[in-house]
Amino acid sequence: MGKFILKFWTTILSSCAILNLGVQNKDQSSQAIENSPDPLSSITVKRSKKPLIFLKQYLLNGTGLVFAGHSSHASHASHASHASGSTGSYGGYSSPEPAPVIKYPSLTYETVVTGTDSKNMIEAGQELSLSVNVKNSGDGIASDVRVVLSGSPDIVNLLGEGYALGDIAAYSTKTAVFQAVVPPLEKAKSYTLRAAVIEGQGRSPKSNSAIKVTFAPQKVEDPIENSDIDKAIPASNIKNPNAFAVVIGNRDYSETSVSKVDFAINDAKTMKEYLIRTFGYKPGNVFLLENATFAQFRDMFGTESTAGSLANHVKKGITDIFVYYSGHGAPVVETREAFFVPSDCGTSPSSLKNNGYSFAILFQKLSELNARSVTVVIDACYSGVTNASPIGIEIDDPIIQMPNCSVFMSCAKNEISNWYPEMGHSLFTYVFLKGIKDKIHNQTNISAKNLMEYVSDDNEGVPYLARSIYNGRSQTPQMKGNSENIILKNK
Repeated sequence: MGKFILKFWTTILSSCAILNLGVQNKDQSSQAIENSPDPLSSITVKRSKKPLIFLKQYLLNGTGLVFAGHSSHASHASHASHASGSTGSYGGYSSPEPAPVIKYPSLTYETVVTGTDSKNMIEAGQELSLSVNVKNSGDGIASDVRVVLSGSPDIVNLLGEGYALGDIAAYSTKTAVFQAVVPPLEKAKSYTLRAAVIEGQGRSPKSNSAIKVTFAPQKVEDPIENSDIDKAIPASNIKNPNAFAVVIGNRDYSETSVSKVDFAINDAKTMKEYLIRTFGYKPGNVFLLENATFAQFRDMFGTESTAGSLANHVKKGITDIFVYYSGHGAPVVETREAFFVPSDCGTSPSSLKNNGYSFAILFQKLSELNARSVTVVIDACYSGVTNASPIGIEIDDPIIQMPNCSVFMSCAKNEISNWYPEMGHSLFTYVFLKGIKDKIHNQTNISAKNLMEYVSDDNEGVPYLARSIYNGRSQTPQMKGNSENIILKNK
């Protein structure tokens, strides 16, 4: 027992002496080591001093006690080196390197649906948008991040299955956006949709709950009844279940420099009612777009290299296509290009090139549909003035060299496309629909030529009304394409 206690206190005294030496500066440390009394010298060991000699040969470095050999000179040198701040080994043993700091990503995400009502319902013809905001709250990079959709096949195929976000830096957010126009349907149908985020190194976040979205048929609205063309819209026995129409009314523009087109939405709504009640189109087959954005134009008709959603509904050689537009159009003078002006676009050349929808691309995509017939009605102009929208858009003939296509335009180049405030419509659209209403009772079929003769009549049509209402102002409707094309088959 006495031997054990002796060893214990011998160790404590030696360690305390060494610790005291390690905190002094270089000069003091060296002198202290040589002049300090040996804490073990006063201790007498009866049998052997080897344990004490062994304890005296410990030195203290930054991580603990290490052996320094039997030479007291080597011990003093090691202490001096440590006091001076030098690095390396102590008595032949190396100092450990600091452990590397590993940084990891931490992903969370939220899913936002726009275009639906409070019950997550959206009508056919409207744009559905799904945004997935992915946030990296960690201090490491998230690698090869992808957003993958799953759920009901119809809605997944419509929006697209995946979106690659790439790498997401620490404390950064990226957003994946899925957009599509809801296709026509005869009765409401609900779908489930789930967005999952996949991280390339296996650090994917937990999936959120599935979303339920309901597609509903477009409502058949009551007539506006501002004028005679809105009252008693002729109801025919015509049925054209394979026909599809895109009807656009752009009244309001986000760019403050672009004037409002007061009657554009009235025009579009009334045109839709004629297509359903008089032309025999199914309600779900008429896409009404109010204040259509560039994304809606692109999704509906397509881009130069991709097809739009309209192409999914066309039966080649069977489907009739009708496109109506009321709103602003604008040219880029330098290139002689004409553009529809979406509601989120300006009329400057740079804005049109980035967010305008080209007339040329529209007719290219329509020609690729191989429809039985194509009718395009453009009540467009450049910019607004009081009761008018000046500078008509010129369409070059090569754009519309489809043998089955007829294109109606509200005015000639450099003329003003006037409004008809008393009737709540543009002047051209009012006369165009009045012609449909009057002629359906008297003719078996209405051709493009018949309708053009009506709207351009110098004594009853648009030219006459423009002169009489606006004190001699000229407005001359134009037609391009096949004048023999049958616009309405009155069986």
